[in-house]
Amino acid sequence: MWWMYFVGMIGYGFILLPTLGIYLATASVLPFLVSSVAEAGYVITLAKGYEQSDLTLVYPISRGAAPILTVIWAALFGERLPLLGIFGILLAVAGVYLLSLSETKSTPADVRKSLLRRGSTWALGSALFISIYSVSDNFAVVWTPPAVYIWWVFLGNMVFLMPFVWQRSRRKSNVSEIKSSWSKICFAGAGSLVSYLAVLFALRLTSVSYVVTGRALSVLFAAVFGVVLLKERFGPMRILGAALMILGMTAITILGS
Repeated sequence: MWWMYFVGMIGYGFILLPTLGIYLATASVLPFLVSSVAEAGYVITLAKGYEQSDLTLVYPISRGAAPILTVIWAALFGERLPLLGIFGILLAVAGVYLLSLSETKSTPADVRKSLLRRGSTWALGSALFISIYSVSDNFAVVWTPPAVYIWWVFLGNMVFLMPFVWQRSRRKSNVSEIKSSWSKICFAGAGSLVSYLAVLFALRLTSVSYVVTGRALSVLFAAVFGVVLLKERFGPMRILGAALMILGMTAITILGS
C-alpha cells in the first residue's frame, strides 16, 4: 500500500503540476494533517485486523461501523440529519453485516462470537479512523479543490506510514515488492486515486455521513463478485442483507436528490 501511495503521488503529480498546481489552502492544512494521521491509523488497524481474523469479518465491520461513527462526529460539528437519513444509514449498516455472514454461520451465537474476536476490535478501530479522516476531508475540500487535495492525501499517507513500513527489517522485502509487483501497484494506485477523488467530489455535494455510507456499498459489490467469480453461495441471509443495503441507500438518495 505504501508503494501504491508513492506511485500515485508521483504519477498524478506530473499531471497536476502543469495544470492546476499543488497549492494547499492554508485553511485546509489542519484538516489535512488530522486526516493523514487518521488514514495511517486506518491502514495499520485494518492490517492488524486481517492478521487476526478473516477478510469477510474485518472489512464489513470496518466499513459498516464507520457511518454510525461519522454521524456522531458530524453532529458534533453541527450537521443534522433528518430521521429518514439516519434510518437509511442504520438499514445500510445492518445490511453490511448480514452480507458478511456465512450462510452456515449465521445464528445469534455465531454473530456474538464474531464480534468478540480480536480482529473485530481492530476493525472497529479502523472504522473510528475512517470516520475521523472522512470528516476532516469534508472540511479540507471546502477550501482546496478535490482534484488538488487528493495529491496531498497520497502524500500524507506516504509520509505518515513511513515509520511503520520502512523499518530496517522490512527494507529488503519492500524493495523486492516493487520489483516483483510494480504493474499491480501502478494499477492499484490509479484505481485508488480515481475512487478517492470521486469521494472527495461527493463530499462537496451531500452530507459526509451519506458519503461514508455509500462507500460501504463495496461490501455488496464484493458479495456479488464472490458469487459470480468464486461461486460462493448467496442464500437468504445475504439476500436480506443486500435488500437492507439497497433500501437504506434508496432512502439516502431520495434525501440527497
